[in-house]
Amino acid sequence: MLKSYIRFSRYTLVALYVFVCLFVGQWVSAAPKKLEVSETRERTVDSAALSSQVESIRRLRQLVQKNRGKAEEPLLLERLGEAEQDAAAIEFRIIHGPQARKQGSVDLTSYRTYLRSSISTLRDLISRFPSSKEIARYHLMLAKAYENIGKRTKSEKEYQLLVTHYPRSPEVSAALLSIADMAIAARDYARAIRYLVEIEKRDDDPRYPFALHRLAWAWYNLKQPGKALAYLEKTADASRDALRELALLDVPLFYLEGREQKLPQYASDLAPSYFRSLDQGPVLGKMLIHYSKLLRAHSHAVDLIAFKNALVESAPERPETFEVVTIVFEYQLNQRRFEQLAASANEIAALQKQVKNREALERAQKLLLDSAAEVQKLISKNRNVDGVEKLNQSLADIYGAFTRLVGESDPRLAKVHYNLAESLFSTRQWDLATSHYLWLVKNSGSDASIKDEAAQKAIASRYEGLRARGLLPKDLKARALSSSPSGTSAKMDDYATEWVDWVDARQKQDITAKNEAFYFEASRMIYASGEVSRAVDKLSDFALKNRSSKYSQPSAALVLDTYVASSDWRELQKLISKYLEVSEWRGSPLHQRLTRLDSEVAYKKLEATYAAGDYSEALVLSENYLKSNPETGNNKVNSNGVLILAGNAALALKDQAKARKFLSRLIAVSPHTEAGAAALLTRGGIQEAAFEFENAAKDYQEWFMLPDRLKPAAGKTKSALRGRILTLWWVSNNPGRLQQALQNPQICTSEAAITCDRFRALGLLLGSDRGKEGTLRAFYRSRKAPMENRPIWAALALEGARTLVFRDRNVALHHLMANWKSVDPLFQTYLVSSLSRSIPETFRLNRRAIPDVAPLMLSESYMGYRMEILREFENIAAKVSLLPWARVRAAVLNEVASAYLDVSSGLKHRAAKKNIQLDTVKLVMPFEDKGQKLRTNAFKIASDAAVEEEQFDTILAPFMQSNPGQAKELKHDRVRRPRALDQFALEILDPENNWRRALQAQVCSTPGRCAIAKFGAAIRAGDWAQVAYLVHESHDKRLLGEAQLGLVRCAAFSAMGAQAEGLKELAAVSNQLNGEFRKKSSVYLLVHYFRSLSKQMTREMLERLRRSGGGSPTNESEGTIDVASAAEKWIGG
Repeated sequence: MLKSYIRFSRYTLVALYVFVCLFVGQWVSAAPKKLEVSETRERTVDSAALSSQVESIRRLRQLVQKNRGKAEEPLLLERLGEAEQDAAAIEFRIIHGPQARKQGSVDLTSYRTYLRSSISTLRDLISRFPSSKEIARYHLMLAKAYENIGKRTKSEKEYQLLVTHYPRSPEVSAALLSIADMAIAARDYARAIRYLVEIEKRDDDPRYPFALHRLAWAWYNLKQPGKALAYLEKTADASRDALRELALLDVPLFYLEGREQKLPQYASDLAPSYFRSLDQGPVLGKMLIHYSKLLRAHSHAVDLIAFKNALVESAPERPETFEVVTIVFEYQLNQRRFEQLAASANEIAALQKQVKNREALERAQKLLLDSAAEVQKLISKNRNVDGVEKLNQSLADIYGAFTRLVGESDPRLAKVHYNLAESLFSTRQWDLATSHYLWLVKNSGSDASIKDEAAQKAIASRYEGLRARGLLPKDLKARALSSSPSGTSAKMDDYATEWVDWVDARQKQDITAKNEAFYFEASRMIYASGEVSRAVDKLSDFALKNRSSKYSQPSAALVLDTYVASSDWRELQKLISKYLEVSEWRGSPLHQRLTRLDSEVAYKKLEATYAAGDYSEALVLSENYLKSNPETGNNKVNSNGVLILAGNAALALKDQAKARKFLSRLIAVSPHTEAGAAALLTRGGIQEAAFEFENAAKDYQEWFMLPDRLKPAAGKTKSALRGRILTLWWVSNNPGRLQQALQNPQICTSEAAITCDRFRALGLLLGSDRGKEGTLRAFYRSRKAPMENRPIWAALALEGARTLVFRDRNVALHHLMANWKSVDPLFQTYLVSSLSRSIPETFRLNRRAIPDVAPLMLSESYMGYRMEILREFENIAAKVSLLPWARVRAAVLNEVASAYLDVSSGLKHRAAKKNIQLDTVKLVMPFEDKGQKLRTNAFKIASDAAVEEEQFDTILAPFMQSNPGQAKELKHDRVRRPRALDQFALEILDPENNWRRALQAQVCSTPGRCAIAKFGAAIRAGDWAQVAYLVHESHDKRLLGEAQLGLVRCAAFSAMGAQAEGLKELAAVSNQLNGEFRKKSSVYLLVHYFRSLSKQMTREMLERLRRSGGGSPTNESEGTIDVASAAEKWIGG
């Protein structure tokens, strides 16, 4: 009979697999090729056996046919069924052999054919011989066959039949176990338990321990850790060897389930004592390690520590305790819990005496060193972060644990001290680092090369300690030799003196390449302490003996400075002669200084004069120096410095012409130097302040394109300058150069993306013909550009409003207003000229488009849709009315009024055409009333603000036509239109036209005069970008007085299409003007408000005129009409 059909559950198989891996995994991994050869040989044997078995089946079938109805038939059928199942088993092994695995496919057809033949044979046997003594075994064989071909239902039916009809047969326990396995496979653990309990009752059955183990797993899967552990205990008691160990190794997993359910009896600190109650031998050690690894895998950090602590306290002598502590340490390392590593490292060191396994000790040592390396890397990356000292303490503890683990004689200790010193050094713990470097120096076991390096690094570390304590001289000023010793000098303390001794000792070993920097600093410390003579001797001796050192010339320079401070010219001359003989210094700055000491002294005198704030004398000295010292050869560097000082002195004296002359000269002779770069930036600032926009933009852009090495610390300057360059090209009204700047990748970086997008829109606004494609692109950008730029793109799109459809015009208006407040005031001012025209035109177009968008029909649906469009039209008008320009508000309100009146007239027309009687009061009058009310408001705004007459007339005509009574009341003898407000304001601002002369001479007496001159030219040229820029610059930099600034704004608003706001500015500042101009401005304002039919404003202007002693003014343009009299007569005053 085929014994291989006894089938274990998947849990038992998994457990057996784990057990096999634990004991033979190493052998398997070491000999895969050998196993493959052996398996191939076995499959060859199987193939031969299968051929023999097939022949046996054939013969058995013949015998069955021959002996039908005879006594031998049942035995032959039984043998045939067994033979077919044996053949299936052999076939199964063959098709799962190495060759099949390599082909990547498994064909079970033959295997299933043999099993189906066996099923047929067994069914025949059972049906014909139901009374056979072996009938129970036949049913078991049939059930197994069904199970193996996947017929689980039939298989279970056969098992159930066996259990029900043959309860006392030996095969029952196998059937029960199989049914339970099926239930477990279906995750019906409760059902599995019912069958397994039946086997539990048969404690003499060989399957009893396996049933207990399955019961444990079933209860575990039902989340009942208590019952599961109880069955594991019973399994361990009922089993030996492998199954017992397997059950005990399941205990940590089941215990963890109880812990994860937060059951108090399964606390991790209780686990060691519980495990110990189940086993005292080697399996206990595996359980302890297994549980610690489970906690680690499930990231139960707190439980892992509690378990480890309990184990260390209760069983420190066990070798597994050491391994558990190592696991904890490894977990903390992997989780980067560096603050906990120190404690675990100390525990490892404390437990090492209990460990006899050399491999475990070596692994722990390696782990400590690896963790130290990780901590050291972390310290290196975070050396400037607060709290890194704690990491250094952890590192020291880890290395301390390693030291206790290996002993003082371990050769790795030198590396440990070295690493610790390096880490402490990187985190600026200079004194601790020095102590470890000194350990390496003093320790006789250290390698000579390490000692040498450690000695030098001890000097470096103490040097940093001196720096941290502020003991190193920073700005060392030259002293006279006679000042030694000085009562004001800071005498060196023992800490510094010891370091100087170390440096001197190293210097005597001729290790100058490594030590020379410290020797130089040590000499400076001696110098600063007041021992000037001793320091000068050391410095001069060092400079002459180490002529190629980078510290030789600074040493010599300090010596020279000391003799200069001492005024010991004879000794200084001797020293210069000696130094000039040093060939290594020829061509160096020091050599230049030696050969031209007189010019150096002159330059120093100039520096001192400038630093003292005597700018007039500094200018004289600069000009004398430049005459005496040509800007070539060795003197070029000093000459550049002189030109910078001269330029800055001229600026301090507010002599911009001289400053520009010096700076231009410097730029010409040294364009690709730091000095030249600084001069470019300064000259650009001068030109920007003088409103020479193109020149300033060129200088800034030229500076911007210079290599970064010529512009130290230029980060913030660059960021600010990008916007200034683009602004200046825009203000200069040069779209081509602006476009070039926008295409420059160094200016338009990702950092400046929003700024560049803004100036792309502003640049397009400078042009005139953008076409349909340009308008559509602007409309797209008004929806997709950065929020603060959308209003500018929307303004650009509205310039081509005729190209857009009704909805798109509304969308553009929406985006204009949604982010209007985020637009810079400079650009808001600039957009006045565009929006004062485009917004009224857009509303006019949309109002005329309403009948096409929503035709007026005498039906509820059409009227409803028309009302929706009207509400949309009115809502967007309400948003636009938030703009501060009366012209726009009045025009928009007038269009909304017309839209309502269009509905009223349209309804009447439709009704008349179709001969329908309308309820005029309900249907028509609401639109009529609202339209007339809105038109009256529009007229009121336009009249009181005195908007531009062309706009006013478009509102006045329909208003007068609809209100004949008011038309008669408002009628008066109109005076002639006054000249343009911007011209009037400019005349008051600059009555003698000085701005023209200033522009021709290209020079202004003050920045304010420059601003006025540029402003006048920009107004007349219609250069609105310049106009807006000058208005805001004058305000921000306070270039003009309050009255002047008001007149500038007045002229700007008027010229750009906001006359109403210009008149308000004029009214605000008129009282600050002198008598003649105050009167002129009052008359001018009166004429405007009189012509705009505003009785309220006319009355206010008459009162203002009376207060100014105006008498009986006449209209400048008419000359014959008494304006005041006409106005008083009109208002009834």
